[in-house]
Amino acid sequence: MELHIEGTLKKKFDVVTRKNDFKSMEFIVKTEDEKYPQLIKMQVVQDKIEKINEIPEGTKAKWFFNLKGRDWENKKGETIYFNSIEVWRFETTGTDFKEEVTTTDAVSDELPF
Repeated sequence: MELHIEGTLKKKFDVVTRKNDFKSMEFIVKTEDEKYPQLIKMQVVQDKIEKINEIPEGTKAKWFFNLKGRDWENKKGETIYFNSIEVWRFETTGTDFKEEVTTTDAVSDELPF
């Protein structure tokens, strides 16, 4: 089953390094639903971090991910459950911000001779 959503990269967080040099980075994607947009926290790990860092906040993309879950027992013996949304690929589709377009070469009606 392939899971994906479309949305804009809203915010990137710092890279976190854990045991054995395992790295992860969380980021927020704002969905495209005009009436009820959602802010979804997703993550990338290891070599995928570099790819996310290459694109600026405000970039629209189609985000392909795996939904992962696990349990953990705390010191009180209680079982706690965690979910994560781990992106493994994305395809950029544009930006959500206006870029200023400047031209350095002026177009002239005059002929060069």
